[in-house]
Amino acid sequence: MKRSILVLASALCVGALVVGLSLLSRNSRKPAATHSDSTLQKTALAGAAVTDAAAQDSESLRQNGAARASTAVQDSTSDPPSALATAIGKAGPIDFRGRLNAIGKLGPRLSVEERRALYDYLRDSTEEKSLRPGQSHALKNDILNVLREQSDPPQELTQVLAALWRDSSQPLVIRDYALQHLAPWYARAESGQRDQIIQELREASAQTEQSFAGTALIGLHRIQRENPGVVMPSLSDQIARLVQDDTANLLARITAVQLGGGEDAIAMRDSLKRIAVDEAQPPTLRLAALGSLGRLGGDEAAGALTRVAAGTDGRLALAARSALSKLPRLKPSASSGE
Repeated sequence: MKRSILVLASALCVGALVVGLSLLSRNSRKPAATHSDSTLQKTALAGAAVTDAAAQDSESLRQNGAARASTAVQDSTSDPPSALATAIGKAGPIDFRGRLNAIGKLGPRLSVEERRALYDYLRDSTEEKSLRPGQSHALKNDILNVLREQSDPPQELTQVLAALWRDSSQPLVIRDYALQHLAPWYARAESGQRDQIIQELREASAQTEQSFAGTALIGLHRIQRENPGVVMPSLSDQIARLVQDDTANLLARITAVQLGGGEDAIAMRDSLKRIAVDEAQPPTLRLAALGSLGRLGGDEAAGALTRVAAGTDGRLALAARSALSKLPRLKPSASSGE
């Protein structure tokens, strides 16, 4: 196409030159005429204009071709990042909300390679500078939800969760999340892995200096409740020890106190009463004990609740009165057959 335009331009220029020379030869026999000079100039200018136009067309074609080539390269290299790459922060600077949305698009049929990439991200304890504190924890928790809900349960997940909670380099929040996910994963894990899950939770619940001891107790309680046929050691003794341990982690102890208000925890009533009326105990722990006493009921519980309800701490007094108001509906008194 370029060659055709240049040939045409050359032909027009040659034609214009021939016409100009012919006019010049004819006029050499006559006096010079302004009209002939003007015609020659116009013809030459016309030829030059055609040449310029041809050159411009050629340059335009070159630029258009280069633009098309550039567009093709862009099209081949600007595919949108995958949901997986976005979810784990490998797709450039994408905000927290965008990454959460990407996790929601991962779906229930992840390949082995995709799951491996997610496991690598979960194990990486490096703080992500592009996120605010705590946001990466939320992302990892959602990823664990996706992995648990795969249509074909990935059996390696048991080992991944166990390794996460045992990894002391991980933030406590991530270790706690790993323990939280073990309990709902129990029913989908292979039978050979279920004993391991129970053992992992029991071991974590014994680490009373850590907050996740309470999380592990909740997990064990949930497995027991949702799987009636499961055989595991009683939790009552372990809960009772944590309730009575004034040196234990406060959050773990609050959890144990709340669990201590269950139907099978009548033996813990004395410990709960002691905590409820002891002004040296943390207020949050006393609130938990008041709630558990309200669930247990009985005259002894009512006596402790009445004492706190008459106290000067408004928040505790309100909680005690609330628990007292529920006693008749939930528990018979001790004199009626306890």
